[in-house]
Amino acid sequence: MGIVGQPLPLPLETIVRDAASAPISGVAVNFSISSVPANAQGQSLSVPSQTTGPDGKTSTILTLGSIPLDYEVQAAASASTVTFQACGKLANDDFEQFDSRWGNDTYDNTTSTIGVEGCAVSSLATLNNFYRSTVSSAIPQFNPGTLNSGLAGLGLLGYSQGGVVNWEGLNTLSGNNIRFVELTNVDANNLLGDVARSADADLARGRPVVMRVRRLKNNGTFGTHFVLAVGRCRGEYLIADPGSGTRSTFDPKDSLINN
Repeated sequence: MGIVGQPLPLPLETIVRDAASAPISGVAVNFSISSVPANAQGQSLSVPSQTTGPDGKTSTILTLGSIPLDYEVQAAASASTVTFQACGKLANDDFEQFDSRWGNDTYDNTTSTIGVEGCAVSSLATLNNFYRSTVSSAIPQFNPGTLNSGLAGLGLLGYSQGGVVNWEGLNTLSGNNIRFVELTNVDANNLLGDVARSADADLARGRPVVMRVRRLKNNGTFGTHFVLAVGRCRGEYLIADPGSGTRSTFDPKDSLINN
């Protein structure tokens, strides 16, 4: 995985061996980008061809294109080929709702905190700053704490009763530079495949997607959780998950996220 428009953090490496698994030197390995998302631009390889050394190894570095979806690179030596799969994602702050800088702040006017209930507002802060960095620096900068205060200050335009985020509140706080263009639910009339196609289309346009998922809590009950999809990788979404410091993917075929 890597950020769109940037080199992958690790090289794509091959090793050529003989039938006894010993490395072979002097073999030409040719690299080529074999599959990219539609309309992707800027993808490239650091070297298109390299000859193996005494260790039998060659490598190249893929710079990802502009679309946060799947890329493939093929390495060929004689009659043998290897295909590498790489995934692009949009750059983001990846705020954690339980961060000590705001995690203990009161969430809206409830008796809870951002650390406990602030997944939606944390995802919104990540979304806001993505557009601040890519579209206009005139958009105010927020973290979950400052965005929580800003939405609370809007009354029912920011949070409806019980601390439920009014998604259009970010439109007001961003100076009308950010607005939500769709809200899609998985139900009998709008199946998972329809939602996935809609999300993929937004990602292909370089737009992060707020996703609401079911969450299995530690106490065995179910709840709602919000994440921000910033890419897709082999059918799974690459996510900025404010409720986890380690979770980076979500499979839409799974019915829930375990907490």
